[in-house]
Amino acid sequence: MISSSLRRIPQILQRHARLLTMVPERSLRSGIRPQVFQDAQRQVGPHACRSYATKAALGDQNPSPSAKFTSQSMRKVTKRKRPLTATYRSTWDETDFPAYAIATCESFDLEKISADHKINETYHVTLVDDVVDNALYVTSRMAAQNAESDAVSDFFVFGDGVVVFWNVAQGEQDMVLASLKEYQTDAYSMALSMEESEKIPFNFVTSAKSGVKKDKIQLSAAEDVTSNKSVLERYAFSHAIATSVKISVWESELNDQAEPLADIGKDLERGNITWKRKKVLQKIGEFGGLRHSINLTDLLSDDFYWDRPELERHYRQTCSYFTIRRRLDMMDKRLDYCEQLLGVVDNVLAHRHSARLEWLIIWLIVIEVIFDAYHFYDHDKPKPVYIIANETQEDPKSTS
Repeated sequence: MISSSLRRIPQILQRHARLLTMVPERSLRSGIRPQVFQDAQRQVGPHACRSYATKAALGDQNPSPSAKFTSQSMRKVTKRKRPLTATYRSTWDETDFPAYAIATCESFDLEKISADHKINETYHVTLVDDVVDNALYVTSRMAAQNAESDAVSDFFVFGDGVVVFWNVAQGEQDMVLASLKEYQTDAYSMALSMEESEKIPFNFVTSAKSGVKKDKIQLSAAEDVTSNKSVLERYAFSHAIATSVKISVWESELNDQAEPLADIGKDLERGNITWKRKKVLQKIGEFGGLRHSINLTDLLSDDFYWDRPELERHYRQTCSYFTIRRRLDMMDKRLDYCEQLLGVVDNVLAHRHSARLEWLIIWLIVIEVIFDAYHFYDHDKPKPVYIIANETQEDPKSTS
């Protein structure tokens, strides 16, 4: 009925389609409609006409009349944002350079990357410091020869699967990420990597020290960008940015893993659990694997800064900017809740299995008692004794 009405709408409203496209959405919601809309309602019905006009008002000039209409509104698909960094907005100036961080996998094989001949032909690959063995500092050989004193173009490769680029062109970033693919372990999907990446501007200042100010990373122009001090400063900032990106990936994985638990919560409300114990154990393993990744990552270690107070200040300031500690605490609480909920479900299923075994044993005992009672009654009952005499046998006295 509704679909037939929709097919009649274009003929009825053909002369007024331009007016319908000008109907604001708030007017449709509030009940304020022009005369043409009211006339059309009387002919094809308010429900079908409202559907057509809404599509036109939202930009669909020729909404398909044969489209299927459902009484339930379609669920709006929105991009999931991190609650603590969703409000991040930065103002880019002409003097700003981009710092871009992306997590592509669970971990990189840094030894094989540093030994790759193709990479070493184009880039100069070294460790950040003798103490740091979980990150590589990579600079372009051509850029090092042609760079100005205040220019910077390099990147850091962290063993936990994160790459942080400093003023590297997009095309070069794609080439670097493609060359690192063969050294990845447990690669993430491209959609996840792009969604959880971070981009923050940086510039050079002459009147202030390095730090994070006004949603930007400010680097001191007093130091040569190739000096060890300047490289370590960028490493401290990169370390915090890489940690934020990695946490974003963990948050996304936790959201995906925790989403099915909404169904199990409803099952508990109804008192009927539909999950099998194997599925519960698999979910426990997923959350355990995520907690294992969090607890054993090198990105959360700050031992490198214990005797470097200036670098520690940069690192902690950037961590505070990305609210890393708070996000970790929230994620830890969510993991605890999910594991506790799965523990309750596992205990219920284990109790159910034990109850089934107990009932099985009870029924076996009942069957055995029945058989024993039958045999006892059958043995105690006196049985008749029958004596069969041989009638054909002759008496020896009669024959004599």
